[in-house]
Amino acid sequence: AKKANAALNDLPPRIMVDHFFNVTGIGTVVLGIVLQGTIKVHDQFTLFPVKRPSEIRSIQSNDVEMKTAPAGTRVGLALKGVQSKEFDRGYIMSKDENVASKITLQCRLSKFTLPLGVGDAVHLFAGLQDMPAIISSISIGGKEATQAQAGSECTVAIAAQNDVAYSKNDRFLIVQLNNPKQRFVAGCSVG
Repeated sequence: AKKANAALNDLPPRIMVDHFFNVTGIGTVVLGIVLQGTIKVHDQFTLFPVKRPSEIRSIQSNDVEMKTAPAGTRVGLALKGVQSKEFDRGYIMSKDENVASKITLQCRLSKFTLPLGVGDAVHLFAGLQDMPAIISSISIGGKEATQAQAGSECTVAIAAQNDVAYSKNDRFLIVQLNNPKQRFVAGCSVG
């Protein structure tokens, strides 16, 4: 794991936020994991998908103050320039992210799912972000289709209820939460 994380240290920093709160006398504190890159005190980032600038005041990991944190580190960050009410679970702190509510994805459907159809209401997961979405269009082998069958590969245009922050290498999941047997529909990547 250390070798894999070492390879990520030279990439642009990205932090996935999973908890956020205010601490009296310190301000906004977020907990998350450094997905890639190395972060430093006083680094400036943008909070995506809301596009708010912020600065790292201090870094802690396992209650130990740090000046830097490499990829794979679980961190607590005291931030300047943002308030905890601006955060939501799964938000990304980085220099640059793609932000969109309409996304085209290359998907492989589970062999055990029901067919996926145009107009279907689904849930889209990108990291820890999740939101309702609608399937806008499906194409199989470059041809428009109304449905994709279990186990097939297809291109899906999806319209999420809110903006999603993502990078070109991120994985997405399409899920049907109201299906009692097989909720997982497809694993996807950016098309």
